[in-house]
Amino acid sequence: MEENREVSTLGEVKSELKRMKTNVLVIGGGGSGARAAIEASRYVNSVYLVTKGSFGKTGCTPIALGGLAAPFGHADSRDNWEIHFKDTLIGGGLLNNQRLAEIMCKEAPERVREVESWGSAFDRAGNKFYQRQLGGHTYPRTLTSGDEIGREVMVGLVNQCRARKNIRIMDDVYVTKLFTDRNRICGALGVELRTGKVLVFETSAVIIAVGGCGRLWEPYCIAPYGKVGDGLRLAYEVGAEVVDIESYQYHPTGVIWPRFLAGRLMSEGIRGEGGRLYNALGERFMERYDPSKLELATRDYTSRCIFKEVKEGRGTPHGGVWLSVAHLPPKIVEERCPTAVDRLEVAGIDMRKEPVEVRWMNHYQNGGIKVDEHWATNVKGLYAVGEVAGGVHGGNRLGSNSLPNLLVSGR
Repeated sequence: MEENREVSTLGEVKSELKRMKTNVLVIGGGGSGARAAIEASRYVNSVYLVTKGSFGKTGCTPIALGGLAAPFGHADSRDNWEIHFKDTLIGGGLLNNQRLAEIMCKEAPERVREVESWGSAFDRAGNKFYQRQLGGHTYPRTLTSGDEIGREVMVGLVNQCRARKNIRIMDDVYVTKLFTDRNRICGALGVELRTGKVLVFETSAVIIAVGGCGRLWEPYCIAPYGKVGDGLRLAYEVGAEVVDIESYQYHPTGVIWPRFLAGRLMSEGIRGEGGRLYNALGERFMERYDPSKLELATRDYTSRCIFKEVKEGRGTPHGGVWLSVAHLPPKIVEERCPTAVDRLEVAGIDMRKEPVEVRWMNHYQNGGIKVDEHWATNVKGLYAVGEVAGGVHGGNRLGSNSLPNLLVSGR
């Protein structure tokens, strides 16, 4: 009865609304939404992609820094998708949906080659991809583009979306409600933020790709503004199941001082290039907690170690620890971490010579909307891709596994 009332209500006010019809509605303009729109456009006549911000520039993907995990075996020939799969499961505490994790690890290299053919450029070591080591990965398998890998991934995706005439992109549109008829998607309601105009989309398929809910935590948050759980609410209200919603990831190294930089991420790539963590006593404390992996332990474990140091009185003046690359050649720091160098210089900090004060901050929604191996929900015609979909990462996401996940799930 509830679903029927929604449909009848839609019919009663249809003359007062701007009404649009499309085969597929993609909600979210980041990497997973863009890749999903590209794939959908191959099979249907009309795809609408709507985003609260500016397509290709807002959301999480353009600000992703550390890298993209794909087991090419360039840095170590022993690497393959099965080892990547095993690392992903161990990192997730074996809570992962193993079929989803398997698909991601198997398809990641192909998706990289694909987005590269669309115009994205990744760092090279000779004629092969440069690949760095990140926490929880057995081998160096993380591709980079300086320390702005996400922005580079979006270059290829945006190029391809713009080139497809049956993809219509609508910026500044906030979807507020989905409509169903007998557990099947039949439409969506939204508002055009610049004009206040109410929009109705008639569609039989909706792909939710809006990212996570990090902005529910303040003040220390790495997620961009607008990530407040919209996708979870939209799906839940029409009966979609959620999974692992209690599993939220903290990143161990977000800037806490100077205050105006608080919440800025110090990429895991910095530790991947050799960055070290020290407490207020000058101790490289990860030697006590994980003497083999040190700073390349998984994010959840490193965050707990930093928390313990602070709670036991060995924290820095503002409640964190020190992250230092001063022992590395300045040229390496400048080449591999240019964004971090530039941001800190604005605050009068030369990270090539002095440490940065960091602490754990909320970063990534591991759980989310429950999906099957086609990233379909239990509501017919409703799909979820990227961070908003739960299951791939289990209890903890390995660094650089977000980008292969969004490319593979979107496809």
